[in-house]
Amino acid sequence: PPARAAPPWRRHPCIIFSSFLLLTAAAVCLPPLAVRARLLLVLRPGAFLAWQLALPPFQPPAGYCEAFGAQRLPLGGGVVVWQGVRRLAEGLGDGGSEAEPDRETRQDLDSADPDLDLENGSGSGSGVSSGSDAAPALASEAGSVPGVGMPADNGVDVLAAWPWGGDSADSVAARLVDNMTVEEAGRLVQGVGWRASVLPRGWYVASVLGVPRLSVPSLHMQDAAHGFRTLWPEQAGQATAWPCLLALGATWDATLARAYGAGVAAEFRAKGANVLLGPSVNVHRVARNGRNAEYLSGEEPSLGAVLTAAYVRGVQSENVAAVVKHFALNSQETFRNSGDSVADERTLWEVYYPPFQAAVEVGVASVMCAYNKINGTHACGSRALLLRDLRGRMGFRGWVMSDWWAVHGGANVAAAGVDQNLPGNDGWFDPDELAAQAEDSSGQGDDAAPPAVVGQGWTGPEPVRGRRHGLLGGMATRVLAGALRSGALTSQSCTAGCNCGPLMLQAVASSPGHRALARQIAGASVVLLKNSAPGPMLSGSAAGDRPETGAGVASGGLRTPALPLPPGARVVLLGAACDAKPIGGGGGASAG
Repeated sequence: PPARAAPPWRRHPCIIFSSFLLLTAAAVCLPPLAVRARLLLVLRPGAFLAWQLALPPFQPPAGYCEAFGAQRLPLGGGVVVWQGVRRLAEGLGDGGSEAEPDRETRQDLDSADPDLDLENGSGSGSGVSSGSDAAPALASEAGSVPGVGMPADNGVDVLAAWPWGGDSADSVAARLVDNMTVEEAGRLVQGVGWRASVLPRGWYVASVLGVPRLSVPSLHMQDAAHGFRTLWPEQAGQATAWPCLLALGATWDATLARAYGAGVAAEFRAKGANVLLGPSVNVHRVARNGRNAEYLSGEEPSLGAVLTAAYVRGVQSENVAAVVKHFALNSQETFRNSGDSVADERTLWEVYYPPFQAAVEVGVASVMCAYNKINGTHACGSRALLLRDLRGRMGFRGWVMSDWWAVHGGANVAAAGVDQNLPGNDGWFDPDELAAQAEDSSGQGDDAAPPAVVGQGWTGPEPVRGRRHGLLGGMATRVLAGALRSGALTSQSCTAGCNCGPLMLQAVASSPGHRALARQIAGASVVLLKNSAPGPMLSGSAAGDRPETGAGVASGGLRTPALPLPPGARVVLLGAACDAKPIGGGGGASAG
């Protein structure tokens, strides 16, 4: 067919940029201050959209897909994937490519860890003999992984599967990052794939590139806690439409919560995803919040804590990383990027933190920081929230990811506790800038001195830190450690940006068992309705009025079951919010 002309915005990007520069200059110079601020707020997203659409679609680095084999990798055991990927990577060996570092880089990496032999894939901590295809020893106890803390159903020792092994997820992650280049470590802290607010087909809601040279798979993140989010028409019916998390909360049943989490996670795996962007656990504060149905805790933090722990355990039992969100005080969608939630220490710890703390205590892989401000500072950038409370007092050892475009700075935000910028196309986390900055040795930050209300100082375990690449090294280490600890890297069925399209668009993940479980949970959530006749109804003078015939009332004055409603019956809704529409629903509130 004849070649199609490029659209105007691709042929003339300079015109777009010039137009926005002129509009921005006019907005700054001409109107009064109040109008000026609003104009800039409107123009900024437009300029970002034009810039993104003028760029070509993102492509993985040269040789990346080839290093991963560019075909579906086998399911069911991380050792098979990792050793297979390593052999593929070593087989390419075309100097300076994705598969093989150049001589200068190799010398740099060898000097970083003298015990690691990159030529033979062996080291002093090796859990697998050099060049061997043999599977590592099974875990000492069936269904458990030493040093990981979460069950692994396939029985494979996750840590021993790496050719350089280690005694904990933290030590394996640190050693891997020590032997990465700055560019490779930078892949782990920033997502790829999006073009402005457009997600091209074949990419997950967030995709994080792996490092095939070191057998580190990619991370595939998808919404949300109440089912695999389907984005394109052909995906309709491929995933179970689970009840919303608020309905799960209404069951008051931790056993169902764990089964729910495991069922959703199994469908994520079937669709090629290994990170589940949930559960959402914020305690309700604003009745009209557009995401209340997504929040498991309802209005009760103690109930939310119990169900959150069970849900996270269920997700991670399927070797899928759970992401508890939105930390913290994410109470409304209106002005969600600029609203400021103000709360004192006691209120935070007694009302709003318990569900998050419960997730941390059972080993949740990641925490997502929220859009809103907390006590004047954006949550994704608050040292008091992320370093002092989350890492210090709760003892969180996974990684902190941002909500989508919730980052408002670069190295300063990373130093405040954000490890991963998502979806990443705003480019805030520059690897070279992050690597040049030293990590905060106190773990708290200068502006986050703990008050006496809740303990003193750093009460959690020693923070997970990198030993190389400065601030970047610590961030990448925490991402890898959280993914390892949750089991997210134990199997990989595709590689984002290469060959995930068939799984994402064609695989049917739902099952009769899952649909039956979804119905069971929905039924268990109905706790206030009873469709039975309560007995005779008072009539005449005893009732002060005569009985009326209608729904639920028989002609003789006896009540009948309320459902089904007779044709033409009316239902009365009482309360001030009856005619108020919810204000906005977030991305994670969409599924099925």
